[in-house]
Amino acid sequence: MQNWKSIWAKRELTSEYDTVLSKLISADGFDTGFGTIKEEDWISYIDHVSAKLNIIPNDSIYEVGCGSGAFLYNFYKNKHNIGGIDYSENLIVIANQYLEAGQFKYDEAIMIDEKIKYDTVLSNGVFFYFPSLEYAKKVLNKMINKATKSIAILDVSDQEWKNKSLKIRKGNMTEEEYSKRYSGLDHLYYSKQWFIDIALKHNLKIEIEQQNINNYQNNSYRFNVFLYR
Repeated sequence: MQNWKSIWAKRELTSEYDTVLSKLISADGFDTGFGTIKEEDWISYIDHVSAKLNIIPNDSIYEVGCGSGAFLYNFYKNKHNIGGIDYSENLIVIANQYLEAGQFKYDEAIMIDEKIKYDTVLSNGVFFYFPSLEYAKKVLNKMINKATKSIAILDVSDQEWKNKSLKIRKGNMTEEEYSKRYSGLDHLYYSKQWFIDIALKHNLKIEIEQQNINNYQNNSYRFNVFLYR
């Protein structure tokens, strides 16, 4: 039986793409099936998130589940202090290669160090890989404690659309084919209220929006969460 960690452990750069950013986007898994995102659409997405979080020059940014650093790459090019954690050793090696001034750690998301503060702490397309809501809550609480300004949980699988998204994922496969292919590869779904309750507990302002990446097939089934101090 495979699991998500074993899948991500095998991710690596390919020679299919010309630019560094396109290579990183591909390595981070946004190059196949319903997850495909082009470089120009990715940059537009990063700019949108940056504006939502009011990221300004000299703000520091930390990513939980940073992968090879695709989300952080433009911030790195603009001289922001960046860091991240990921459980794929291969992807952390790539992040250290292309974002060499960043502070990256190979470990589980739950192991983020709350004592080292960053202005913004975020996670993109990662929370649906977590094993349980209890685990997710522990990670989010640590993210909140680590951030001095804002927190973002992006590309979250929407509980309201679970059945439809699973139907799309299954496609024309039989139950047997689907079970064999996706055994151990479940997604975790969230209600918006789950995030609202955590925001209230921490006395944080919250904004939730529909995912809106240009030409991204998962937009209808995902949402973004922004938390502010």
